[in-house]
Amino acid sequence: MNIKKLSLLALIAALILAISGCTGNVPKAPEVTAEPITITVAGGWEDCRAIDEVARKFTEKYPNCTVRYEYLQDYNNSLVKRMTGDSPVDVFFTSNIQADSPLLPYALNLNGREDLNLTDVFYGLTQNFTFRENGEISDRLYAVPVGADMRGLFVNKTLLASLGLTVPANKASLLNACKVLKENGYMPLQGNPNDF
Repeated sequence: MNIKKLSLLALIAALILAISGCTGNVPKAPEVTAEPITITVAGGWEDCRAIDEVARKFTEKYPNCTVRYEYLQDYNNSLVKRMTGDSPVDVFFTSNIQADSPLLPYALNLNGREDLNLTDVFYGLTQNFTFRENGEISDRLYAVPVGADMRGLFVNKTLLASLGLTVPANKASLLNACKVLKENGYMPLQGNPNDF
């Protein structure tokens, strides 16, 4: 049962990657058995539509497998407690797993697995998640990004010029531009409130 469960976990990870656009290759499916299996995926979001969609498609293909999403409040602390409990979750989200991570004993090395093809994944995404020991990069990979975002700063040069400003070149000129924009009723900077 353990090998079957691990194969299913790897397949779910690949499906998550496929939905997020990280890879186009889906690994070979494990053999279907009559034995019912439940896979628990833990996350820190009350709703996780991506997991719901993956679970739906996965259950269509493997009707004897149930994928259950479990929302954990205070995610980082709750996850460690959940993993050390009697029935740990099977798949979990993490920012990364390195030598000091309390989740390392529960992580599965994804490199070199025959049932998970990461060759088409953008090198920079997996490289940032490669396990490091004493500052050296190893061949172990315990986490893959579910997605990525691009960051940038957009400047309305016409607006700045109308207020007698130029594109800021340093912190002082950025702060001055923000001050002038605020004084004229504009919101100088906008971004994702979670990390801006």
